[in-house]
Amino acid sequence: MHGEPAYGPDFQHFRYANPDAPKGGRLTQGIAGSFDSINPFVLRGNPFQQVRGYVVESLMVRSQDEPFTLYGLIAREVETDPARSFVTFTIDPRARFSDGSPVTADDVLFSWKLLRDKGRPNHRLFYGKVTKAAKIAPDKVRFEFGEAQDHELPLILALMPILSERKTDAARFDEPSLSFLTGSGPYIIADVRAGAHVLLKRNAD
Repeated sequence: MHGEPAYGPDFQHFRYANPDAPKGGRLTQGIAGSFDSINPFVLRGNPFQQVRGYVVESLMVRSQDEPFTLYGLIAREVETDPARSFVTFTIDPRARFSDGSPVTADDVLFSWKLLRDKGRPNHRLFYGKVTKAAKIAPDKVRFEFGEAQDHELPLILALMPILSERKTDAARFDEPSLSFLTGSGPYIIADVRAGAHVLLKRNAD
């Protein structure tokens, strides 16, 4: 959003991340308050927010040492024009949901429609600015913004959480739920007890 990206196209990790950090062990964190849902993407209920990022990922990820710059996560390529009137995402062929199924353009379009219609007000506001969305290829999706003239929209779409169409109950999505969400993140939900604990387990894959 501001200036040039700090990292080149082939960078391996952010400066603040240690790629050789040891994996394993158990971390217990306390969170103030309670919860009756693990779906943080809808207004109803008191959700466990940490599903975002740990379990459910977005097309791109924000670097923590720049004002507003995104890098590929589920997406491996992004294209837009100087006017930011559209954005096209090409999905990394390595992107997989925790059940092993590939992330596809259909999942991206499903997530956009679901959050536009049943998501939180901020999702409905920004995703509603899309005038046209289309699958260009099984791994490629394009969003057009018409006369919106909002230079942040491609970045906001890039931060959209991507849910599995096969594993998500669209009909009941806007209800509080303790049903496990299927994402592509580094962790899976292993156990939930409302108001007591959520156990996340690292996905070995």
